[in-house]
Amino acid sequence: MSVQLAKRKRSESTSQPPLAEHELTRSKDLWFDDGNVVLQAEKTQFRVHRSVLSLHSSVFRDMFSAPLLHGDSTVDGCPLVIVQDTSMDWENILSVLYRGYQMYETVDDFPIDMLISMLRVGRKYALTHLVLSATRRLRAELPRTFRNWQESPLSDHKQHQPLRVADNVFTIGREVDLINAVSDAGLRSLLPTLFYLLLRDQDLSVVLEGAISESKPPSRLSLETQRAILVGRVGLMKGIMKYPVRWMISQGSWQEMDCEQDCAAERVAVLEESVQSFSNDVSWALQEIAPEVLERFCRKCAPRIKKTVSVAQSRLWDELPRYFGLPDWDTLIENEEKDLEYAKET
Repeated sequence: MSVQLAKRKRSESTSQPPLAEHELTRSKDLWFDDGNVVLQAEKTQFRVHRSVLSLHSSVFRDMFSAPLLHGDSTVDGCPLVIVQDTSMDWENILSVLYRGYQMYETVDDFPIDMLISMLRVGRKYALTHLVLSATRRLRAELPRTFRNWQESPLSDHKQHQPLRVADNVFTIGREVDLINAVSDAGLRSLLPTLFYLLLRDQDLSVVLEGAISESKPPSRLSLETQRAILVGRVGLMKGIMKYPVRWMISQGSWQEMDCEQDCAAERVAVLEESVQSFSNDVSWALQEIAPEVLERFCRKCAPRIKKTVSVAQSRLWDELPRYFGLPDWDTLIENEEKDLEYAKET
């Protein structure tokens, strides 16, 4: 982002009716008496240091290198910069810059809101190290290989709470914000997993209408993203029939020749009990077969069924990006690495 663009954004904001002084709030924790610039996000002002912002962001470094013009707004003698972001995003970003490791030992402990802000604001203002830190964390949490998926707590939808923090977990409900932040940051290799989790853990109304929160306006997906997810859902349903539940539909190689009970009849019974959910429950795609289902088969057929389902799910996993209109996993990861290397150099 150039100096001119930063100034343009600022002039756009000042063209709006200015907020009265009594409508503004000074941040309790991020208002420093020796600060020499005031950032205003929504109705919150932060008095911070140009040197700190310039150290981390080339956007602010370029902005502050320009002379202060006559008529520019000031607060307590400090230049006022009005940013077009939420106050919560800037509370999070400035908290990381000023006291990140006083609050959290490592980025592995950062809450989901912090990671979203690091992506959303970090990309916009060239806070590259914050973007890279959030990226490393999310890559560790969101599987991009089937083996990592199998080892991840995300794989069990009955116990799943997306993304852990130390011994705790995040709550379900931030998928939309995370998808938007990841998309804007160009981290497309994380999208197939996030799209799948959204379809698995939320109603379709969240895809179409957004995630409702009592504390802020609804978070909505772009029309393009909505379409990709809905088209992907259709592909997933076809993939479920083609791969992980195929063993139920037609007797195959999973049944051992020396089967110790009538496992073929049990297969039909399981199919009759499950068929109604095939068309509306996407968790069939990647959920490990339940132990209580395997217990219904003999000790020779059960391991074979488990392996058959796992192999089938690995094939579906390979196709997962394609369902959502994305390139294959290898291409997504390769292109993303190139973009991140470029970001490090700029």
